[in-house]
Amino acid sequence: MLIKINNQTITDSTLQYQEGMLFLLTAQNRKYYSNQNYITPHQLLDVNTKFIGITGTNGKTTTAFLIGYILDKLGYKVAVQGTEGFYLNNKQLEAKTLTTPPIITTIDRVYRYKPDFFVMEVSSHSIIQNRIEGINFSLKLFTNISQDHLDYHKSLKEYQRVKESFFMDDT
Repeated sequence: MLIKINNQTITDSTLQYQEGMLFLLTAQNRKYYSNQNYITPHQLLDVNTKFIGITGTNGKTTTAFLIGYILDKLGYKVAVQGTEGFYLNNKQLEAKTLTTPPIITTIDRVYRYKPDFFVMEVSSHSIIQNRIEGINFSLKLFTNISQDHLDYHKSLKEYQRVKESFFMDDT
């Protein structure tokens, strides 16, 4: 994917990278990195937007929309990203994709729409795949846990461990 921030083209793909671009160096693509001019998600996400992340087996979408609705009614510019797509102040701007898209998509939406709050569903897959890398969450919420995605996580214990890891601070 290619995005533009402050007239600078950024990509997370070595196949798309060209001289003069910035390479978004992430945990997912680090093994392909070969001395491109790079920037990290953490550097790009040092912004004024407050991030709210919601994880759990069920209830992420409902919780995200309720929080988004309340913040909108309080007068804030609010982005909501998740299972139902991408919304800005309760208006759908982009269709459904992954519950938690790649970090470059989140970065693009933050810079394009400049929300005060960015409310997002955080799936267990995205935690393992580092699709939330570099996000400094102001608030992290947990809805519940039940048996789901065991084809991916192999056991309820592993699924629970992944969900719990969302709440571990990096520092």
